[in-house]
Amino acid sequence: ILEEPEHLNWFHQGRRWPDLFRHVIGVVHTNYRVYLAGMGYDGLLGNPGVRDSLLLTFTTIVCNAYCDVNIRLSSAGGQLPNDVIQNVHGVREEFLRIGTQELPAVADDSQPRAYFLGKAVFPKGWTELLSLLGKGGCTDVPLHAFGSGADFEAIVERAAELRDAGATKLEVFPEIDHIDARLRTCSTLVNPSTSEILCTVTAEALAMRKRIVLPRHPSNRFFVDNFADRIHVFEPGDAPSFAQAVLAALEEGWAPPLTAPQRELLSWEAAIERLFDAVEVHVLSGQYSRPSQVQSARLAYEAHAGIQRDTPSLSRLLKDATLKSRSPWEETVAQWRDTEIGKTLMTGQVSWPPPGWESALGYPVLKDEQVERKEVLPLAKEVLPLAKEVAVVAALLEVETTDGKR
Repeated sequence: ILEEPEHLNWFHQGRRWPDLFRHVIGVVHTNYRVYLAGMGYDGLLGNPGVRDSLLLTFTTIVCNAYCDVNIRLSSAGGQLPNDVIQNVHGVREEFLRIGTQELPAVADDSQPRAYFLGKAVFPKGWTELLSLLGKGGCTDVPLHAFGSGADFEAIVERAAELRDAGATKLEVFPEIDHIDARLRTCSTLVNPSTSEILCTVTAEALAMRKRIVLPRHPSNRFFVDNFADRIHVFEPGDAPSFAQAVLAALEEGWAPPLTAPQRELLSWEAAIERLFDAVEVHVLSGQYSRPSQVQSARLAYEAHAGIQRDTPSLSRLLKDATLKSRSPWEETVAQWRDTEIGKTLMTGQVSWPPPGWESALGYPVLKDEQVERKEVLPLAKEVLPLAKEVAVVAALLEVETTDGKR
């Protein structure tokens, strides 16, 4: 079983998993399309069409090349080769046990009764939470949020700005375990995230008899369909709808005890049974007994392995771009722009040979009549492989715009 098969295999350079194991299952957890859209990319990846095309192309290639079956926890996110939609997650027995215990009295209005819990990076629900609270409607509702991550300081700063403006009573704290005593008196989980395929924090809160405020989104369908008596739904991005759902959940207080079927749905035993059903290969193609044996899957592996093996610069480019790190090429260009030749070329006033060219290159510039084959070959050997990779990038990035042009 490969957890996050697209993430694990984007830069995989080893053997095919289906050649090593009799059956390979990928379990997809994150809606990377939404996640990357909130990363604030500049340049090429700042274009949604280019970014989504790259993501879809590489995700499809690796999931086809390395997996027999791909399980999506919900219908959120894009389709994958040989995919099955099934929630194969459960919660620890400890959460279910807390739900059967006598619950503490609900805190008074001066104490937080609602909370949010998530990794402190903006795409993990924090952008939506801060935006909705900033629009008003919950100004008098104490709300505690917990998380740790790269954006923690920025989130704390933004929450302070909203408090100073009188828009919210949100307080942000470092990450804690979901069963921490500080959350025992909170009756309502507010989870506005739409970047997950399915959020396990929501399942844990349901097990502990909390009411849940969720956006109407495909990632939440399992919870809405099976736990409607304790789910309060709002329209994504709609601040009045959000405020109404939060206030209604707080007014209701603790949710009633889970029914036996509801408890069973949240258990790992039931999740494993759903996993067994989901991993079966239901469609066979001719002589093949598993999807990874068909020619398209093997061609997908050759394509992906070829990128890693034959064009490592392209692989590094993609890795640097997705990690938002500055590539050596970008560093070089940035330094070059500050040189005399760089400034000359950027202004469009180019003469041959340009001033400063010899010092920039480190060797004399040859006039046309001086050019000899032995002088050109070293440069050609460096340029031609790069040209090949640029051609590969151009092919991968071909996208269809809204007006139908390519």
